[in-house]
Amino acid sequence: MKDAVEIRCEACGRRLKRPLERLRRNPRVQCPNCYRDIIVPLDVLAPEREDWDEEHPNSPLREDGRNT
Repeated sequence: MKDAVEIRCEACGRRLKRPLERLRRNPRVQCPNCYRDIIVPLDVLAPEREDWDEEHPNSPLREDGRNT
């Protein structure tokens, strides 16, 4: 699991690893130790943002500085 996310149950403290793609489809996980629901925070599920620079071929800014 190269893109696994480690989450922690707040009730019992158990650590779980789950694949990121599965968590994006269903962000609710049940703890196998205490059977409580763990809801994964959105900052874990959100994809990393790309920083656009003006030289990037898909940049939303045109050469004159206006948005497309």
